[in-house]
Amino acid sequence: MRPFTDDRHDRLRDKLEELACRLSPRAAPDDAARFLAEAGALKLCVPSSYGGVADDVSPLALVVAREVLAGTAADCDAALAVQTLAALPISWAGTKEQRERWLPALARGEALGGFALTERDSGSDVGALATTASHEGDGYRLDGEKVLISGAIAATVLVVFARTGERGAKRAVSAFVVPKPTPGLSFAATPNLGEHELANVRLEGVRVPASARLGEEGDGVALALRTLELMRPTVGAAACGMAARALAETRALVRERRRGGVTLAEHESVRGKLAEMATDLEAARLLTYRAAWLRETTTSETRLDGPSSMAKLFATEAAGRIVDAAVQLHGGTGVLRGVVVERLYREVRALRIYEGTSEIQKLIIARDLL
Repeated sequence: MRPFTDDRHDRLRDKLEELACRLSPRAAPDDAARFLAEAGALKLCVPSSYGGVADDVSPLALVVAREVLAGTAADCDAALAVQTLAALPISWAGTKEQRERWLPALARGEALGGFALTERDSGSDVGALATTASHEGDGYRLDGEKVLISGAIAATVLVVFARTGERGAKRAVSAFVVPKPTPGLSFAATPNLGEHELANVRLEGVRVPASARLGEEGDGVALALRTLELMRPTVGAAACGMAARALAETRALVRERRRGGVTLAEHESVRGKLAEMATDLEAARLLTYRAAWLRETTTSETRLDGPSSMAKLFATEAAGRIVDAAVQLHGGTGVLRGVVVERLYREVRALRIYEGTSEIQKLIIARDLL
């Protein structure tokens, strides 16, 4: 995707494409992490000083990796995303001891991360969290429930966001590193449309020392939003990967399947639909790679919410249209379990919701405009 990428990204893409083609779309989280570690992909999650490949985490490299993995190895894509979500707050706000303990282990796949932010009634409003972190002795007591947390059951360390101040205050939320097992933590798997591993996390009297806090008390909202802003273009990349796979499957199908004595590809209406799919995909990729490039070439203190939200909004909505069209062009076979486009149809839907819904992305874009 020139001019945003270079030969390093091409080599990463080639390596991951070669390895991903050997994988099943479904893999247990520990198996997915093992594959990613062997491929060196988990090194993308952390800075080079802790086992990574660059001085800072590279949004462009993550975009390349997620685009490759999402269409072929969905659970490996999810594992890379979750590992990065956990590693970024530790990289940015962790103490030297926290970084040394967790970042090399995350990069090697010896530790699996989790990002425990979402709650049942707070939605996309990070400041409205109900989970509390109360001062107790020389540490904190965490109480509450997180919902729809990716990889939580398999995780060995969770980054948990909890309220340490009055609801509505500007600096009312803090972040904590919570290793497993810790007394008071419990988990309940949540079956979902895409069969991706999600769980509710219950915290009942979970006690952590003050040294478990990430950054200063009250830094949690800023830390969560900074993490999500960097990750949103990578969600767009996953959407592009799924859309590209759907388009490839459909191109192969319409060249072979015949109706009325000719292939589907010879029908004008089919050609028009393919053109729409390809144009949507190209536009989505351009927005996605541009957003990642802006993040990579701009100082880390600068917020780029607008471009990140545009990338996530357009790419995920476009991918939904592309995959839906692929199912339609497959006809009856498109809804059969085991057919690639049927799997993509289920997997792609969640991308318009997690890490900020499409509606939230529009609000962010409008805020930047106004």
